[in-house]
Amino acid sequence: MSDLPAPVAAYFQHVNAQDWEELRRLWVEDAELTSVGGGRPRRGVDDVLAYYPGALRGWVEHCDTPVSWSVGDDGSVTVRIRFDGVHRSGTPVAFDAIDVFQLEDDRLRSVDIRYDVDAVRAQLPVRDD
Repeated sequence: MSDLPAPVAAYFQHVNAQDWEELRRLWVEDAELTSVGGGRPRRGVDDVLAYYPGALRGWVEHCDTPVSWSVGDDGSVTVRIRFDGVHRSGTPVAFDAIDVFQLEDDRLRSVDIRYDVDAVRAQLPVRDD
């Protein structure tokens, strides 16, 4: 297994710290993001960055830890992640995810975020509103 490329390692550092300004520096201007749990595809760095605060608003604690990864000859980086967090309800939640990044000149061109949304929801308390 090769070393995790610097832009991808920095991505996890900045997402975990919720440091959106530093995260912005990693992306190309016409960046793209897709996520199984995040609604519509995102296009452009501003739209991509708008995804993260919304996706993480329900978590009082969260940490994405890269567990394993592979680097493709085409500039892709596939990362298996362990998410550990505490939901705003106080419920601890853990799940695995796969992020597939496309790099361009040592910057992030795109990320495709995949996880089992139903398995995550099953760990959360039932909403009563």
